[in-house]
Amino acid sequence: MSNTNPTTVVNVFACKSNPTDLNEPHVAAVAPEALDMTHFQGAQVITWQLKTEGYVFASPPIKFHDCAGNVFSSPLVSPDQRTVSVLSQNNDGLAYSYRVFVQEVATGRISSVDPLVQNEGK
Repeated sequence: MSNTNPTTVVNVFACKSNPTDLNEPHVAAVAPEALDMTHFQGAQVITWQLKTEGYVFASPPIKFHDCAGNVFSSPLVSPDQRTVSVLSQNNDGLAYSYRVFVQEVATGRISSVDPLVQNEGK
């Protein structure tokens, strides 16, 4: 990622829906869920920070839907697997859905959430 591009941070959270039942699904959430890039002009770094202890980003950590083409760079994952960054060209005015994947370290269970990025138009 270039140090000259502004950065937008998305916080990622994970938890068990019922901590006492190992068969219950895990829940992931991001804030903001709809990432509004329309107030930025030009390329923007988006960084997801995992805020919940005991979880890391899974592989793949983030997957943009196929229609995103080359609007987003490949995800770069920090060595501790708790931060992921991509470069958004942020120039087409379109909205893109994507999926964030997190993994509980203790069990290996993966959960995901599918938020949205709204890009600025040219």
